[in-house]
Amino acid sequence: AAALTYVIVTQGDKVSLTLFDDAIRTHVRTGGTLRHVRAVLSQIDRHIPQRATELAGILPKASGLFPRRGVLLVLSDFYDDVPTLFQSLSMFLHRRFEVILFHVLHPDEYRLPRVPHARFVDMESRESLTCAPEDLRAVYDAGMARHLDAMRAAARARGVDYNFVTTDIPYAQALRRYLLRRNAARP
Repeated sequence: AAALTYVIVTQGDKVSLTLFDDAIRTHVRTGGTLRHVRAVLSQIDRHIPQRATELAGILPKASGLFPRRGVLLVLSDFYDDVPTLFQSLSMFLHRRFEVILFHVLHPDEYRLPRVPHARFVDMESRESLTCAPEDLRAVYDAGMARHLDAMRAAARARGVDYNFVTTDIPYAQALRRYLLRRNAARP
């Protein structure tokens, strides 16, 4: 998010930031200066997830924060019901926003770690589960594959730019790969 903010502003565009969980917690209004970039970065740095995120419920509430058409860039783990999520994005699409999704997961969320036992802690609820990942692997992998396929298909059907990235890829490399792909797709 920080790197994208910097790239957007240095190419002469403006950016705003909205941070939320089950409610909007922070909104930094649109700006296009390096001072504004610092304000956005400060908010990103201070933000600590506290509650379960309800992206599909927040997007309609956030819609009013963006009175003019533009680019809606969403960075999330997208642990949401896919049809409900895309229904909530439809108001932005109807207003002719360009919608870009960055689906960001830790490698151990994408593929369970190959360890005999693991303790998984939910960053939002702090609930934990101790298990043998091998006992869950087949069901987990199939569920993850279905979810990612559903995200890709829903994005493609609606003309949404969908990008999957894991946190083990350095952000500069992920951003470079995205920008190169985006520039190659332009006529």
